[in-house]
Amino acid sequence: MSSVASLIIVSMTDISVSGTPFMSGSRVVEVLEECENFADTLKLIVSDLKQQGNTQRSLPSFPRSELLEIMGKEKPQKTVLEGYELHSYLSRKLEHLNDTNMKMVDAADWGRPIEEIIQQLESNYKILKAKKAVLFGTALTYGRWLDVLYKKLKQGRKPRQSMTFKKVLKDKIGISEGYARQLRILAKQFCQYYRLYYLSISIQEFWKRREQIKEMLEDAQLKQFWLYV
Repeated sequence: MSSVASLIIVSMTDISVSGTPFMSGSRVVEVLEECENFADTLKLIVSDLKQQGNTQRSLPSFPRSELLEIMGKEKPQKTVLEGYELHSYLSRKLEHLNDTNMKMVDAADWGRPIEEIIQQLESNYKILKAKKAVLFGTALTYGRWLDVLYKKLKQGRKPRQSMTFKKVLKDKIGISEGYARQLRILAKQFCQYYRLYYLSISIQEFWKRREQIKEMLEDAQLKQFWLYV
């Protein structure tokens, strides 16, 4: 018997099947059966290799983290952060400077020609691609620029039928409509929270946590913290 298989079998003999604070008793039994199946299959594979030099068997999945949890060696990871716990997590990801090098949208920009807005988006997209994994402020700022373009094109739709938002994104900027929509949604929902601009967090992670972040910002005290720098 291999040392790995022996370790698994010996370890299981000391485990109670009464359940844990994070796992039902029935799931404990299932995990132990999966471990036993893994150990038995491993023994057969080792036997095949010793006798034949090869094997047609494959190893089943091994629930390592759940076994360690049952043994009291590992606590389950909490994937959904909420409220003050989420606030604390995000606070640790704040940078001292919002150095995005991307111009913020101001009132005067709404009066600029569409061609200038497109040029600004083209230039800013290079910054977004370079900075999106560093500072979340680039996503919020770029989302606001996209919204300016979207609304200006919508207002001038009749005289500019050939210049649609989707066509400009594809032909001029090189960004997908879905990604642009995602950035516009984030900007609409969070652009007023200026401390979020200093977050060193990926767009993908923020998007996944956005509902919990919205709920977090319903707390008056936490809202005040994230509104101002």
